[in-house]
Amino acid sequence: LGIELYEVEKVGERLQKEESVLEKNLHPGEPVLPPAASLELPTSPQPPVPSP
Repeated sequence: LGIELYEVEKVGERLQKEESVLEKNLHPGEPVLPPAASLELPTSPQPPVPSP
């Protein structure tokens, strides 16, 4: 179990580093939504905002 947990931690750290690099390259200073989150968003159009 110790070895497996160690491997999982190494993979997790590598993924975090890759994600941070991708975020800096794609949208510097802006949060990037993962593909799964963007797919879960409702596709229905938002109601128009009444202008003052």
